[in-house]
Amino acid sequence: MRLSSLALITWVVLLSSSPAFAQAPATASPEVQRLQRLRGLAELWGEVRYRHPKLASSDFDWDAPLLAALPKVEAARSREDYARALQQMLDTLGDPATYVEPWDFKEPPTRPTPSPRPLHGWEPGEVLAINLGVVSAPGGLSIFDSRYAPLVESMKKARAVVLDLRARALTDARGPYRMVSALELLAPQLFHGELRTPAQRMVRRSGYRSQVGIPSGYSVEFVEGAEDVVIGEARPGPRPIVFLFDSRTVVPAVALALQQRGLARILSEGDFGPGSGAERLEVKLGEGLTAQVRASEFTVPLRADLRLPERPAGATTDTPHQAAIALARRGWKLPARAPRPEPLPRALWKPDKRYEESPYPSRPLRQLAAIRAWNVIRLFHPTLELFDKDWDQALVHFLPKFEAARDAREYALTVAELSTWVQDGHIFLRDHPEVVNLWGDMTAPVIAAELDGKAVVLEVMAPSAAPGISVGDVIEAMDGEPFAARLQRMAPYVAASTPAHQRFQLLKRALGGRDGSTSTLTVRGADGKARQVSITRSVENFDKAHTEHGPAFRVLPGNVGWVHLGRLRASEVPKVFEQLGNTRALVLDLRGYPQGVVPAMAPYLNTRSARHGNLALWNVIEGPYQDTRFHARSPVPQAKLPLYRGRTVTLIDERAISQAESAGLLLEAVNATTFVGSPTAGANGDLTDLSLPGGITFLFSGAEIRHVDGGQLQCLGLQPHVRVHPTLQGLQAGRDEVLEAALRLLEAPGSTRSVP
Repeated sequence: MRLSSLALITWVVLLSSSPAFAQAPATASPEVQRLQRLRGLAELWGEVRYRHPKLASSDFDWDAPLLAALPKVEAARSREDYARALQQMLDTLGDPATYVEPWDFKEPPTRPTPSPRPLHGWEPGEVLAINLGVVSAPGGLSIFDSRYAPLVESMKKARAVVLDLRARALTDARGPYRMVSALELLAPQLFHGELRTPAQRMVRRSGYRSQVGIPSGYSVEFVEGAEDVVIGEARPGPRPIVFLFDSRTVVPAVALALQQRGLARILSEGDFGPGSGAERLEVKLGEGLTAQVRASEFTVPLRADLRLPERPAGATTDTPHQAAIALARRGWKLPARAPRPEPLPRALWKPDKRYEESPYPSRPLRQLAAIRAWNVIRLFHPTLELFDKDWDQALVHFLPKFEAARDAREYALTVAELSTWVQDGHIFLRDHPEVVNLWGDMTAPVIAAELDGKAVVLEVMAPSAAPGISVGDVIEAMDGEPFAARLQRMAPYVAASTPAHQRFQLLKRALGGRDGSTSTLTVRGADGKARQVSITRSVENFDKAHTEHGPAFRVLPGNVGWVHLGRLRASEVPKVFEQLGNTRALVLDLRGYPQGVVPAMAPYLNTRSARHGNLALWNVIEGPYQDTRFHARSPVPQAKLPLYRGRTVTLIDERAISQAESAGLLLEAVNATTFVGSPTAGANGDLTDLSLPGGITFLFSGAEIRHVDGGQLQCLGLQPHVRVHPTLQGLQAGRDEVLEAALRLLEAPGSTRSVP
């Protein structure tokens, strides 16, 4: 994929004006300077990790250069030391097109004297020497236009041609691109017949691919642009063509194509470097330093047929030019058949190293953990702009905490605290012993909510696993620890999408524990008396939620159907409409987590002939570009089934998350259902995960899900048309105030959007 030089420059300008890198002031303390330098190292490492073609086509261990660079950056006593440490990390790539500038402060880069030769002139042996440096200055292409016709006439007479595209003497960054533009105009006069120029390919990371195998559809691949076809207008028969490049030349694709065909040779003054004609990304590193990161590569090898040393400044003899003229005059034997280029390696994905040898990684590995997590969220979390806290500052804030963690527990708690800066109810940590010690690996058989500042039992999921506990009970203690103290202890480590959902998640985590474990709760019921009850956590409780509550659907008084979407099984959907098809309205209870039943219900409810249920977006990193989004609309299942034409009301609260919210969006799209209750979690999107040293798996939302019209859902939730919250008095009296509000709504004539 060959992107225009204008697009590249526009991108560089945008990045240059970005406030993303806060440069440390001149009077910054040593610690502030250390952290800012580590941030520069981290960002550079991340941009290379997720954009550089080599790291998408080999099993090169990019962690190792970072681990080697960390102590060097921390020990740097000057910006020269800092720059050198960064460059040494980049040198491991073996790619001269990815570099820090300036990095060698002792010897400033020298520029040779610009060539005094005219645009074109004759050399002995009927060799036409074309100096494209003449067109490199602003306005140079206008000069080229006026001299194009005489140049073409000279090219028709030439026995050989030398084209000088050396750019090291130039001071204008646009100069090399002007030379390429002029060459593209001249290219048809260099050969006869059809020539296919090589394309460029870039790494495309469509979302962040799961590290532990969660099916998600996120992928890593190369995308390749189309080859261009150039029709040559020169006289039939080959003639020697020599291109003269240097380390600043923007490599033209046509030159590589002619070289590949055997029609041209490339002579390099110094290293013109693999990828020197590639798209690149500029990374601000602070202290006046930037880095250029290669983000594309040609689909044919880049190589010089002859390499000569670079001329020093002030050199009076242009040895490379003389060598190019001699090579053109001498010529070479053309191959009978153009050699096929060696195929480039295909994309290769392998998971990041987890460094599971110890739950308490070494200090450099803890630094790597912070850097890896920061980069993945920075580049791939789809709703970064919705976070309340500035993720750009997260690394500098948390890196000292990662470094200071004294044991496995403090390390795991630091990761958990970092995760709360990711405003996402899908955040979950696992696969580390101290994470399990923090909140276990199994939920409780009861669900609690915060009402009037108290932890109140909202639902008993599996009554047999929580005998003696009732809806409306206030939880005062757990295993002898005051519940308020437990909540306060765990609050800094629980992430969520909204404040209301954070309180709900905190209660859920606080009641959790290990699979098979039992806890004693001290609760106070409607009679005001405290009592102790026992709860057992078990995976079997999920099945009990379907079997211990009676039917998941029934007819309520007034010929209103009621369906609990969290307890309904997909196999029961036809029975729902057989038994409730003649009701005047349906109440769909979405206060829970449905198991794929709503798509099965959609054909019965699709009175709007909707084709799509929601809009999905995820970050796509392609070459140097960020914040590209892929849009996918979730299709509505279609089937010829009898339509239910009664009114529908859907009950919601913070228990509805992820698939439940997709279900709500689908109901909204197909039926324009009325939502009653309180906002949902605001966390939807296919999960993915990253791996951290110590074996921690860090799950997060890999996609953003929106309303089918593009409206926001993340960090907001489905919003009720009628807002109703349960009360402690109502729960203790055995009332379902949200359901009652829905039934009152259905009794009212006219609009279903307001309670009478």
